[in-house]
Amino acid sequence: MKSSLISRAFAVALLATFLGGCSIVPQAKVDPTRTYILGVPAAPGVTPGPGARAQVNIRALTLAGYLQGVKTMLVRRGENEIVPQVYVRWAEPLDSGVARILRDSLIASGAAAGVDDRAGMGRDADCELSVWILACEGVQNPDGTHGVRFAADYEIRFRANPGKTVRRAFAAPSAVWDGKDFGQLAALLSVSVEKLAADIAAALK
Repeated sequence: MKSSLISRAFAVALLATFLGGCSIVPQAKVDPTRTYILGVPAAPGVTPGPGARAQVNIRALTLAGYLQGVKTMLVRRGENEIVPQVYVRWAEPLDSGVARILRDSLIASGAAAGVDDRAGMGRDADCELSVWILACEGVQNPDGTHGVRFAADYEIRFRANPGKTVRRAFAAPSAVWDGKDFGQLAALLSVSVEKLAADIAAALK
């Protein structure tokens, strides 16, 4: 009898030890996904800069095929490898973010009195702007360093002078990224879009 009681006590103690080391209720997993946005949300009622005259219509803003519909941020390795960052996402469609920065920057710079993104030439538009985004990603260089790649082509047509068309290729100046902070990458890409807007503003003026 005594041996049986000892055996039962040992079994109970062993079971308690096992249950104590195992959680019956599974622990909630932390979602590692991080979401970023280009620039900052547009301030209501961006005020045109001094001397603004032109009404600009963004007739088209087209992403390169590999950027279309992509929700994750991308890192380029070499010229031909693109690596989607599964847990690092854009909070809005990439073309929407680019269009927002272009609109706000062109108005704030004084290059445009107003900007709209309706398809086709707006009734009151003085200029028609088409933009093709060719690259918008982080870069992992062969030597292990990281940078940023942003490039675009654009075309401006003027209503008052249908024969006058400006076509330019733009590549943002190289910038260093640490390869880990994707908030920093989003900020650097935002600066690249702002530089594109400045290039377009100079062409408009």
